[in-house]
Amino acid sequence: PDMLGHLYEIMTSIEYWKLSPLNELVENCVSEEVFCLASLGHEYLIYMTVGQDIGLNLCHVDNGNLKCTWYAPGTGEIVDSYERPRWQGGRTSWHPHSVLEPVMFTPPDYLNDWVLRIQVD
Repeated sequence: PDMLGHLYEIMTSIEYWKLSPLNELVENCVSEEVFCLASLGHEYLIYMTVGQDIGLNLCHVDNGNLKCTWYAPGTGEIVDSYERPRWQGGRTSWHPHSVLEPVMFTPPDYLNDWVLRIQVD
């Protein structure tokens, strides 16, 4: 019951009605354990039943910064919050394959379930 209350807090802090199920954006992970809601190019909410590295296909996002927040749904706490560029590492010139690579995210641990919220600036 506590977890449902924490998930309610997360969901009411975002405009969830603008998100659509887009599990096909999630790559390089056990996809049966990861669920993605997204408003393409704006916001992504990813729930994983167990911590694992995940790739997110952001080929539709040209540039910008990603504001990433990891939530522990069991406790409701924000465990980690940071910003990073859309691109992995520096990008001095456009490379055609860079848009095809998923952006990788690593959870705070691999023992628990996690919610990752990504907002595009």
